[in-house]
Amino acid sequence: MFGLIPKDTTITTQHAENGVLTAVCVDSETERVMQRQRLIAMMGSPLVIYAGATMKAPLWLKLTVAAMGGACFMTHFSAYRTVRPYMKNKKPEKETSNAE
Repeated sequence: MFGLIPKDTTITTQHAENGVLTAVCVDSETERVMQRQRLIAMMGSPLVIYAGATMKAPLWLKLTVAAMGGACFMTHFSAYRTVRPYMKNKKPEKETSNAE
């Protein structure tokens, strides 16, 4: 429904010589689906923030729920922004690597 569930996913892994997993890659269609999922999550995150701010609960719980909404938005936004240049078939301005 709405293209939010990937079908026929191909996952590729890379390992260092010592056997440590260094990279996990998915096919482009699965990544497109994951980008859609990230957009939906970013749209829903403000609702979690609102729910936390308006709930009748102790302040610590209200802040915790609102902070979780903010954290969810930021993690999905960061992943979306990192992958987006590659999905447009453009070379990103700066190559990113976590292999260090």
